[in-house]
Amino acid sequence: MIAVEDFLYLKNANCMKKLLITITLFSSFLTSSQEMETAEDEISFEKAVTHAYREENKKAIESFTSFLNQYPDSFLKPRAKFNIGIVLRKLSRNDEAILIFSEILNSDYNEKESYGGIIEQYALYKNRSAKELAEIYFEKKEYKKASDYIYLFDKKYKYLHFCGNEMRA
Repeated sequence: MIAVEDFLYLKNANCMKKLLITITLFSSFLTSSQEMETAEDEISFEKAVTHAYREENKKAIESFTSFLNQYPDSFLKPRAKFNIGIVLRKLSRNDEAILIFSEILNSDYNEKESYGGIIEQYALYKNRSAKELAEIYFEKKEYKKASDYIYLFDKKYKYLHFCGNEMRA
């Protein structure tokens, strides 16, 4: 026969077990929904990249822009911005590209963000944006502005490397 104290203990233990199961399930749900959100922004970004690789430049710009509107706080935001600038350059829409690359220079994007490539270690958004701007202004024969941006990518936002790619520097 179960004593009243034992019954209350078992009842409380049973309630605790149910509570722990509920908390575990809820936290599991939160974790999976966060992973889904992360996966969703990465999937959206990859779709835009696919358009860019296929030279579907207008679709790429639309997709990157949609990505930025949908996921404004994504860790992929700097890459999307930079990619828009590059695709605009491919389309010879240099005045629009200037705005994008200038915005990147005025941002707080992390230059040392991992690039993810075998040869390139860092993303170097500002270095690469200054280089693109120098090329744009050189093509426009605005040599003073080109020179200013050459200074930026050469001296202020230097190319960062490790021993595996120092020859490029």
